[in-house]
Order: sequence, then structure tokens, then C-alpha cells
Amino acid sequence: MTLSIKIISGLSGSGKSTALRTLEDEGFFCIDNLPAALILPFTELCEKRADISGIAVGLDVRGQKLWDTADRSLEELARRAYDVEILFFEASDEILQRRYKETRRPHPLSRDGDIPSGIKVERQITRELRARSHVIIDTTHLNIHQLRQRMIEHIRRGTGKTPGRAMAVRIQSFGYKHGLPLDSDLVFDVRFLPNPFFEPSLQPLSGKDGAVVAFVLSHGEAAQFVDRVSDILGWLIPAYEKEGKYDLTVSIGCTGGRHRSVVIAEELHRRLAHGTMTIFHRDIDRG
Repeated sequence: MTLSIKIISGLSGSGKSTALRTLEDEGFFCIDNLPAALILPFTELCEKRADISGIAVGLDVRGQKLWDTADRSLEELARRAYDVEILFFEASDEILQRRYKETRRPHPLSRDGDIPSGIKVERQITRELRARSHVIIDTTHLNIHQLRQRMIEHIRRGTGKTPGRAMAVRIQSFGYKHGLPLDSDLVFDVRFLPNPFFEPSLQPLSGKDGAVVAFVLSHGEAAQFVDRVSDILGWLIPAYEKEGKYDLTVSIGCTGGRHRSVVIAEELHRRLAHGTMTIFHRDIDRG
């Protein structure tokens, strides 16, 4: 069986450690901050173990001027036909700064405690690895539990580079006032629909409650919207699969992410019923 290899990299404070712990819980043999030159020897050692079917390597390129070494190692893994997937984690500058301040830890690349300058330098250092990554996960609006859920979904769907696997489709609802999800491939705005928030009896409910669902879908525009977007996605998904795309995130947004976007996302999920489709409501508890 081909050894599955996950390369975990990205910006400091973006959730790489959480991702590695999740992979370990899911049965991967994990090692963090492995020097790039040791990736291939480590892989060869693990391949000899019958009890190891997947490994995850935390690749930290901040302190190593070793991009060429990392690049050569990754090229050699690909040449040997290993099942390699590079996951790059990032977040907005504001959130990264907040996380460092909350943990009271210095950024490893900051000078004199200047966190913004450290983040800027790290983005420059990691830009080549980011460009080469298969999956980019933005954790700006994810807490630890949501990131863990996202990783488990990704692992259990079996998304990766192996040819012939069905593309994994992720439908997520969100609220514009909490920011646009940066990992979106397609974004649809449903703020044109009447807002249940202004109905006193519906305001405390969410888009998973029957009364809110009935209110949103009772308007003709909602049904037309779902019909047309379902048609578009029904045509796009096979086209993307044909071109080798294996991960698609469709984001549905309303003002707060609690009512309209949740209803429409759930309805699209029900209509399309794609084999590897998952659904996530990012802001349903924020409103």
C-alpha cells in the first residue's frame, strides 16, 4: 500500500499544531519541525514499518534557509509516486497578532517584539511553499474545535492527489459582518432575501429551525435561487473533477450567518447530495 504523506506548513499561530494533533489522533505517525533534509530518510524509515500507513510532517521553513532543500525533497517524494499532500495554514494578520498577544508568546521572526514585522517576514519566506500547496486552510474564523472538525472532515473524505477520487465539496454558510471566508472557491450572497432577524419570533432562532426555514423558503426568490445555483453547481462539479480539482468550497453568505445563509446552504446540500459533500455553518452561533 502506498504510504500517505501529509506535509503541514504555514504561518506561525495559524493552527499547525492542532492539525498535527488531529492527524495523530486519526492514526498518522507525526513529527513536527523536521528539517527539510530529513523528510526523505524519515519517509523511507516509516515505509519499512508495516504498522504505519500514513505520516504527517510539520515543515517549518522559518528558521531554515532551506527552501531549495525542501523543494528537492518534495520533488523526490513525487518522483517516487508517494501519495503526498501539502496543507498550508494561514490566518489574517489581525488574528495572528491577537493570538500571539493572548498567549503572550513572541513571534519567532519578530524583532524587538514587533509582531506585525515578524508576520510580514514569515509570509515572504513561506510564499513559495504556499504556491506549491494542494490545500490552503484559512483559520481566521475557526476556533480549535472547528479546525479539528475541518481536519477530520478532510482526512475522512480521503481528499488528496490520488487520481480517480471524487472531488470533496464543502458547503459553508457565513455572515458578511464576520468577514468573507478566504478559503472559498465560490461565494453566493443571499442578503437579497427577506431577513428573519427582523421578525421578533424568529430572531432568536437559527436557520435550522423549521419556522425560519419556512419563512425563508416561502419567498419565491429563495426557491429560484436554490434552483439556479443547484443547476450551476450540478454542471460545475463534474467539470472541475474532470480537470483534476479535488476540493471545492462553496460559501453562502448573509448578514450575520445565522438565518438565511444557513437555510440556503442546507437546501443546496439536500438538493445536490454529492457523494463527498459536507456542510459547515461558520457563524450560526454568532449571529
